[in-house]
Amino acid sequence: MPKVLVTGATGFIGRAVVTALLEDGYEVRALVRPRSGDNLRDSGVSLWKGDLTVPSSLRGIAEGINAVCHIAGVLGSPNVDQKTYFRLNAEGTSHLLAECLNRPIEKFIHCSTAGVMGSGGDPRRDESSEIHPGNAYECSKAEGEAHVLSFIEKHRFPAIILRPGMVYGPGDMHHLGLYRAIKKKYFFLFGSGNSCLDPVFVNDVAGAFVKVLKADGNVGETFLISGPRPVPVREFAETIALSLGHQPSFLEIPVGLARAAAFVTVACSRFLPFKPILTPARVKFLSETRSYSINKARQRLGYEPLELKEGIARTVSWYKSHGYL
Repeated sequence: MPKVLVTGATGFIGRAVVTALLEDGYEVRALVRPRSGDNLRDSGVSLWKGDLTVPSSLRGIAEGINAVCHIAGVLGSPNVDQKTYFRLNAEGTSHLLAECLNRPIEKFIHCSTAGVMGSGGDPRRDESSEIHPGNAYECSKAEGEAHVLSFIEKHRFPAIILRPGMVYGPGDMHHLGLYRAIKKKYFFLFGSGNSCLDPVFVNDVAGAFVKVLKADGNVGETFLISGPRPVPVREFAETIALSLGHQPSFLEIPVGLARAAAFVTVACSRFLPFKPILTPARVKFLSETRSYSINKARQRLGYEPLELKEGIARTVSWYKSHGYL
């Protein structure tokens, strides 16, 4: 069975991809930071201790590898320095590509983000549409894509780009605060709540990686990977509330007022010991529509994502069983 290198294997998406690969019979080598990854040993994964920002630590990592799932990256957060995004999401990708060049690798699957598409309510937008990254995180992921596309063009490198939407599911700690806020009835809608998100269940993203590995061709292609349809923020929050056993009821705050409050909150957090819940990036994310088509993944990969209600139910059940809710 082919041996697959997975970067970011200890992260939220990476763990799901490793699990999916092992269940399908693949051998897995995981790139992990020097002091992490021990929990993967019992699963039969071989560990490679290294750092994408240190090229020397990657030497030899691709020996004996048939395919790569490159998932490692830094997620958007108000506490992350902008240089950190580009150092890992862009430069780190370049370092890994260079190490994989001239190796007998059949597929290099690069995990980008649908965020590089920017906001927009046209559901016909697809992989051929222009990208419009709107923040440092999205710009760093777009630069990572550019490195991959350059290798494809210059070296005929067998790479494929996946652009997942807003990934949620069991193990997701990035959006836990949202579930907690809804449970405590601290969640507010910015505007009418009719702007749309692009949620996708983590197992569907992991399944897309396996589908790309198994499918013939697709080298040089990009695939948007999201849920069955765009979901209004109001519906997303209501689905979480109902899964928690609450009757959904949310206060609407004008977007302009929310932005002003977010700037004040972030400014105060620089001088006071608290982590801001309301940030300009969060207001922007929950008040702008992100919509596009996943028809290409459906037609070319046989991709069919889980419905939101079932995905949220599984997520809430996991949070409860682990004591987070």
